[in-house]
Amino acid sequence: MENNNIDKIFKDKVESLNRLPREVKWNKKIGWENYSKTFLNDKHMLKKRTVYVSSAAAIILILITIILFNTHNSTQYIIVENTTNKTKKITLPDDNGVWLNKNTKITYPSKIKGKECNIKIEGEAYFEINKKSCETYIISAQNALITVQDKSNFNIRAYTKEVNVDITVKTGIVKVGEKNNKEGLALLIKKDHYCSVHKSAKLVFSAVNQNENYLTWKTGKFVFNNTPVITITELLSEYYGKQVIVENEDIAYCLVTNSFYNIPLEEILNEIKNQLKLEIKNAGNKIILSGKSCYY
Repeated sequence: MENNNIDKIFKDKVESLNRLPREVKWNKKIGWENYSKTFLNDKHMLKKRTVYVSSAAAIILILITIILFNTHNSTQYIIVENTTNKTKKITLPDDNGVWLNKNTKITYPSKIKGKECNIKIEGEAYFEINKKSCETYIISAQNALITVQDKSNFNIRAYTKEVNVDITVKTGIVKVGEKNNKEGLALLIKKDHYCSVHKSAKLVFSAVNQNENYLTWKTGKFVFNNTPVITITELLSEYYGKQVIVENEDIAYCLVTNSFYNIPLEEILNEIKNQLKLEIKNAGNKIILSGKSCYY
């Protein structure tokens, strides 16, 4: 900004005046001389310069304040990805624990404190929020938004290829909603309940959890209570990373009641084989189960 900008504006306005009433004793020359005497003296120029310098200093101070504010309040995030075939435990900056299943990625702030803490999950993770360093934990998992305002332990399953995001609460209570549907109501999910958020339909559904194996990936424990063989083979395939398939429908819905904890896949299959009188055949990376129907 130049010091003479205001003077130039005034002078241009004066020059643009062509006519005035006869009774007005004023012309361009008289007007400019009066303006110069009043506003272009040394004292006034010093005052103008002071104002300009003060304004510039104020602008610089504001910019410095903004930079310092942004630097001080900028949130840095940490990304951890589990690319192994084993579970991985991490400890958040506030000492809360999170277990990551294979093919899972978590993004969380380097400092957890204040009113809100934002975390993102891709895959499957089990949270133990037993310390409240932050008023509200907001966890984004695909199109699901999980809000935690009290101590709670819960599992989130949010794989890209699956149609639903599943949240199962072991202790405490969480709030679950569909983040792209702001008009939809969020559900409070309490202990021993689960919630499914459908990706395309944007629906949120909740019920009592009856899946005793939702934490098998973390604990290594299988509990089968009148569980169909077809369901067991799906669980075993995912956990052990080896495809277990049923050759014929006759045995698909045979029921098994048993439990297994951290034992090799072959031992589980042999136990089921003996119980149902099945046959087991290895074919490369596949294990094929076959046999006669259990119902006749």
